[in-house]
Amino acid sequence: MMINRWHRRIAIASALVLASTAITGILWAYAPHLYFKDGYLQKKDAAPAKPLTAVNVEIGEALTTATNTFKTAKGLQSAVLRAEAGGLYYEVQRKEGKEQSSVLIDAVSGEVVSPLSEALATQFAAQYVAGNPPVKKADALTDYKHRSGKKIKSVYRIAFSAPGSPEIYIDRNAGQIVEESDNARGFHFWVMKIHQLQFFGTKKELTIIPGLALVLLIVTGTLLWLRRYRAA
Repeated sequence: MMINRWHRRIAIASALVLASTAITGILWAYAPHLYFKDGYLQKKDAAPAKPLTAVNVEIGEALTTATNTFKTAKGLQSAVLRAEAGGLYYEVQRKEGKEQSSVLIDAVSGEVVSPLSEALATQFAAQYVAGNPPVKKADALTDYKHRSGKKIKSVYRIAFSAPGSPEIYIDRNAGQIVEESDNARGFHFWVMKIHQLQFFGTKKELTIIPGLALVLLIVTGTLLWLRRYRAA
């Protein structure tokens, strides 16, 4: 009787997990057709960029400015010219060990704009929301933890008054978008989390549970079959 009870309990628990996995799997697979909009982390309302002829700062000058800002030339990796919010900026990256940092320099004026002011971060964030909606709230976050687990020392979270409650996360030093969220994407990431059993700070370790439940079902089912076979 004990094996019977455990077999039923495991079967019920397994059915619930499998049903949850099936439902969230369908929602995940058909998200682009049901609720998830295209354009994740892509600009949707970018301002016209200045022509390259507007650049007054040579790349060598930008590297010198970055060296002065970092107080060392060691670890400088790259300098990229970017068009952001109608402006032109050099992003100079530096890496030391596992730590990577950036400084943003205005390619027209030569001014170091890192860390970004709230106003500039808002302009950068507005490029990723269609329709030019008003800003609802802007927050400076320290030690921001991305849903992937990556930690970023400082970001701005810019919330907009628009359908779906969009929020854009901008790295305060690099000026890069690090995350985009709204109601639909929040639901989608929640679906992904349930489908992969990402609870209690785990990644995919808990996916062993359905497999273990199946093994237990096989074991208890085999024991029940042996009992009935011997009884017969």
